[in-house]
Amino acid sequence: MEDKVINLVDETVKRIKELSQARLDVESKKNELVVHERDLESIVNVLGVESKDYLVKKNLIDITTDAIKQYESNVERLSYKKSELKPVLDAAAAEFESALKSEQETEYEIKLGDFDERGYPMGRKAYTQLKTYLNERVEWTAKTAAQLMVLVSNMNENEERVKSKSFDNVIKLRSSNVLVLYHSILENMSGKGFNTAKDFLTMWANCGQALTNAVREVHKAHEATRELGTKLNLIEDEFDKSFDDLPHDYAQVVSTKDEVAPEV
Repeated sequence: MEDKVINLVDETVKRIKELSQARLDVESKKNELVVHERDLESIVNVLGVESKDYLVKKNLIDITTDAIKQYESNVERLSYKKSELKPVLDAAAAEFESALKSEQETEYEIKLGDFDERGYPMGRKAYTQLKTYLNERVEWTAKTAAQLMVLVSNMNENEERVKSKSFDNVIKLRSSNVLVLYHSILENMSGKGFNTAKDFLTMWANCGQALTNAVREVHKAHEATRELGTKLNLIEDEFDKSFDDLPHDYAQVVSTKDEVAPEV
């Protein structure tokens, strides 16, 4: 995201939070005033208007009333018009869509091994093992079948790279497939016998750290997108509340509330 848009969004979110707090302060003080006025009425009926308690409570009412006026002044000062918020919302929404697309399309490098003493890329064997596990041994459900198919398709895109003489033990997977591969290895892979267990552990020893690092990077990017989506929701909520000074035929703002990157 461009720094200019980041600063604009952050400054707007800060002001909206201050506005929300000012609204809460007004409501709290108004509730407090109701209590004070009720107490004052009781004091008048029991002790009269000349009593010390009456003067103390009347002073509290005056102080509370002044506080309400101050908080209402803060609300007025911090409040937005739709024409002020719309450019911010449009710019942030565009950045959100761009960030979401980038997150979905970004490829992460996963090193599957090193070169042996002969200079042979051991990642080639790990790649073949992974393909075998994914094609034949990984358990799937109705919810994960499509994810597995997309992952295998992405793995197949690396086939030419792996077979090339310049293969450097690195394959590339898109973000969602990094997560699916990680969960597939740790949760859904199974086998029988010593030999398959040995092969699996060898493969994991070669690529486990690289895959784990890629998962961390995916989560980092995902969290940044979610944070932007959360800020967008806050701005959009305030946009809905703000004074409408826009022409009736203005372009409707596209909601981002259902587009925030899902939990992973």
